[in-house]
This record gives sequence, C-alpha cells and structure tokens, in this order.
Amino acid sequence: HYFIVRPFNKERYSNNSNGLVLNISVEDHNFTQRIAEVVSTPIGYEGDVEVSDLLIVHHNTFRIQYNNQGFPLESKYHIEDDLFYVEKELAYMVIKNDGSKIALPPFCFIEPTYIEDKYEGYKENDQICTLKYKNKDMTSIENGSLVGVKKDSEYEFNIFDEKLYMINQNRIILHL
Repeated sequence: HYFIVRPFNKERYSNNSNGLVLNISVEDHNFTQRIAEVVSTPIGYEGDVEVSDLLIVHHNTFRIQYNNQGFPLESKYHIEDDLFYVEKELAYMVIKNDGSKIALPPFCFIEPTYIEDKYEGYKENDQICTLKYKNKDMTSIENGSLVGVKKDSEYEFNIFDEKLYMINQNRIILHL
C-alpha cells in the first residue's frame, strides 16, 4: 500500500548550502530532507512513479523527533536502516530520471510572483502565482499559467534550489 523510499543522497536533513551548515537542529522541519529515492512502489500501483525516480514527500518522512523525556525517536515512517515508507497521500511530486517533474494528484506546485507594495517594498504576491507543475487531473489549465490561490493555502518547498509552493489543486480559485 506504500512507496518504499530512502533519503536522497542518504541525507535525512538538507541543511547545507555550498558547504555552509544552515541549521543543526533536528526540530526544525524546514531543513528535513523532502526528496526521496523510490525503492519500491505499492503492489498494483499504476501511476507516474517508478522505481529509481525521485519523490517529493512530507517533511516528517525522515525526521527524527524527541519524546517527552528528550530521547530521540525514529520517524514513524522508518522501516529499517535507510528505508522508509510513504503513504500515497504524502507523496507530492515525482521527478523522473529524465528530469521532468509531475505533481501527483490532488497537488500542484506554484511559483510566487512579486509585487511592489507601497509600505513593504518588493515582496512575494501570496495570491497570484504561476502554475509551475500541474498534475494529470488538471486538464483545463497549463503549466506557466497565472493562477489565483486562496490565502494561506501554500506550503514552501525548496527543490534543487527552486523555490516552489505546494498546494491542493482545489485551492486554485481562478486562472488567467
């Protein structure tokens, strides 16, 4: 019923940038690895994900957490060694071996646009974005389209230095 994965490059945390350590805290979800290498797909699965593809997953997939006594606990998704399972609902995008990226239903990925605000200066527009990676169910809209999204509906991802926001496709309220 699950994807079996291992952390991309065997790193559970992606807290390095050009050799500089950005964070050493395992509590901070912003630096947990969100890219997984697919080892196995669910039995009978007929979607876009294949063995050896990369999968964009939930931030808690590889994350170590602490119990009430302060002892570290493995992620609840840990199987053994460097293997973890991922529920289909927590897999957001597949990166194929040729580098193409496909969002997995019901999710899509948007890229922020920017506006000049009178009081705040140049900033991200949190409601008008560019649809960067759609899923196969989104037939009436194309990648590259401007979309309006419901406020506070996005979740930030940094995928190979590309800043994207993952949203549920039902959070798109219009496309231009």
